[in-house]
This record gives sequence, C-alpha cells and structure tokens, in this order.
Amino acid sequence: MRGELKYEGYYNQANNLLKDIFYYPLFVNSIATTPACIYKSGALTFYNLTTAKKTKMIVVANEYPLTGGTITNIDSVFYESPYHQQQTRKVSINSKGVRTESKIKYAFDFRVPNCEAISDCWQAYATAYSNALNSYNLATNTCTNSGSCNCKYPAFQSYRYYWSVARKNYVSCRRTNFMDPTNAFKTAHDNARTGADTELRPILILQDKFINAPIETTTFKNGNLIAASYIKYDSTFAPNPLGNAYPAKQQEIKLYTPSATFVAASSSNTSISKDSRYKDESVYKFLSGNPAEVTPKSGITLSYLWDYYKNFPVAQVTSG
Repeated sequence: MRGELKYEGYYNQANNLLKDIFYYPLFVNSIATTPACIYKSGALTFYNLTTAKKTKMIVVANEYPLTGGTITNIDSVFYESPYHQQQTRKVSINSKGVRTESKIKYAFDFRVPNCEAISDCWQAYATAYSNALNSYNLATNTCTNSGSCNCKYPAFQSYRYYWSVARKNYVSCRRTNFMDPTNAFKTAHDNARTGADTELRPILILQDKFINAPIETTTFKNGNLIAASYIKYDSTFAPNPLGNAYPAKQQEIKLYTPSATFVAASSSNTSISKDSRYKDESVYKFLSGNPAEVTPKSGITLSYLWDYYKNFPVAQVTSG
C-alpha cells in the first residue's frame, strides 16, 4: 500500500469543492513464500517472506456542480494477468447506471499450450511441505514429554529437515523448468516459434524480447461489444534487423449497433484465432526499425525518409 494514491480534491477560488476522487487498491499475497528465521534474545523465531500483487483498483469520483447535486462515476481497474502487471480490464459505472467495460490483451497474454503444460513446481512443493507439517503435528499431538525426554524436539528437527528438502527440490525444479540456460520452457517456446504461423511468430518474438505490447483492445457497453481493435505484427527480414517484430496492420471491427457476440483473440501451439469481423484499417511498413510507410483504408500512403543515423525523419511524402 505504500506510495498508493488515496485521495484527490479539486476546489475553485472560493474554496468550493468541485470534485473529489477516492482510491481503493486491492493487493493479494503470493502463494509462493520463502522461509526465514530471526534470532533475538535467545529465541529463534521462524516466519515466511512473501510478496503481494495489485489485482484491483477502485476509483470513486464525485463531481459537485455549483447548481447542486452530485455526479458519481465508479471505475474498477483490474490487473488480472499472472504474466505481467499491466491493466487488463476497466469497468466504469456512471450515475445513470450505464456500465462500460474495456479490455486489453497484451503480447504476454498469448500463451502456447505446450509451454503452459510445463509444471510450475508449486504443487509438488506444497504437497511435500504439507506432509512434513502433518507428520510434525501427529508426533507432537501424541507426545507427552514425560521425564527428561523432550520428544517434541526431534519431531521439530525432522519437520525442518524435510521442509528444507522440499524447498531445495522446489528451487531445483524451477531452475530446470524456467531458469537454466537450456530450461524446459525455453526449449518448448523456441520449438513453438519455429512452428508458428506468420501471425503467432511475431508475438512470440515480442515475448522473447520482453516487449509486452498491447495486441487487442475491446470496449463493451452494458455487456455488448461496441468497438474492437487488433494490432497484427510481422516478423522482419533483411534489410530490417532479422528476427524482430513490428506492427504491420491495425485491424478493427466497425459496428453500427452493439453486438452481443464476440470471439476474443487467443493462441494455440501454432496460430492465433480471432473474431472474423476484423478488417484492415491501416497497413504499416518498417525499414531499419523505423516506420517507412503508413497506408490507411483510404489508400493514401504516407512515406517517411530518415536521416543517415535512422534517428529523425527528414521528409514525408504523400501518394495515392
């Protein structure tokens, strides 16, 4: 919560409140924790280190017209993807009860099933830890500590030992599946990129380069689609830098009336599937990393010439 904005207030010169905004963030702790301990005053205390992820932000904005009354808008911003921290959805409700929802799907959200089938190693660790804890509880529940024998101590040592083994195996599994130079995820991802079609391959290249570009943006009103946009990427070849990805087309769904049906873009092991109503609105061409041509639906092309160092455009030509 540290550093999160809580309140904004706007006043006129007469010190009349015109607008205030309240922010309510929601954080969720990660299920993966790291065991730790601290020694103080002769006592050893064990605890877990954990992290948290922001999953939602509720924004309540109130406007106070000088004529009286209150206009309230409530925005709920969601951060739902397990693969990044970007905003994925926003729901707005105005004073009239109209519900508008926008969604954004990024490059990191297009997952390859063969890659996702690789274990994240958590379940095996959770099971091993649970078994160690259950054994400890069983031993201590039946322990009487009669005489000079403290039977809880060896049970605790056994519990700590098997917990450390489980943790070591968990870290080793994570390294094998995701972190080592030739890890299982990288191998599956490279194989998928080799076998992917011309629409999925650029997205996998963006993932390799840690470029989480927005791909599909949609807007709904009271549950019905009113607008949709999709950025289609292409892989580059000479004279462009080989193996890069650049936006090639902007596709949109134009609607005269809201639509109750929509097929969100998704990925398989080899391709991208999306709503069949998408049509090209603009076509882009890149050269040496810079836009060279932009052709909108009108057919009038804008061409750009860049300086010798490819840093600044020096000319723009219109043709059609």
